[in-house]
Amino acid sequence: MVSGRPIDAAVEDLLLRTIIPTELELSLAVEREVDAQAASLEAQWKLRLEQAEYEARRAERRYKAKSSRRSAGASRTQNANTACN
Repeated sequence: MVSGRPIDAAVEDLLLRTIIPTELELSLAVEREVDAQAASLEAQWKLRLEQAEYEARRAERRYKAKSSRRSAGASRTQNANTACN
């Protein structure tokens, strides 16, 4: 009777040498793809954040400009009312 252990060990060794590099390469390719997608999403969010900050600064400038015009108009109105009294 012949023992199957040496044959099993040889088949196992061959299988591991064949499958593991392929799976490892696939895993690394998936990791690279995930990293690329994460970098792309990060860049998109950074652009959105920069756009939101720009729009907030712009809105603030417009608000302050309108506010100062309202204050100047109120001062003129008050001065005119004071002059009339």
